[in-house]
Amino acid sequence: MFHVRVKPPAPGPTRERDHQGGPFDIGRQAAEDTVPRCIVESDPAVSKNHIRLEETPDAGIRVTNISQRKRVRIPNGE
Repeated sequence: MFHVRVKPPAPGPTRERDHQGGPFDIGRQAAEDTVPRCIVESDPAVSKNHIRLEETPDAGIRVTNISQRKRVRIPNGE
């Protein structure tokens, strides 16, 4: 299980969620598959399909850029 907190760079609410396991996506559009997702509406810095988060066996988090156009920014590399 991991805790997800999404704070868009543009003005808007911070969203938080506890995720029980498996992949978790962040993007501007609804999911096209069965992967749970945080939808960040109307923020041009976020792609329709932006990132996928997955817990690793050593309790880390793998961040995968699934966007074809936007970068993934992780403050301080954490």
